[in-house]
Amino acid sequence: MSESALAAFTSLIQSDCELREQVRQAPTPAHILKLASEKGHVSTKPL
Repeated sequence: MSESALAAFTSLIQSDCELREQVRQAPTPAHILKLASEKGHVSTKPL
């Protein structure tokens, strides 16, 4: 994930209570990347 995509996703997490809770409950970093991808913030680097 590029730095700009990470910054945008972080901003989205801060403004979206539901998404913030989903991130808190994510069991692994891969789940957080999946959430980011679902919101349009695509990761181009492998885990």
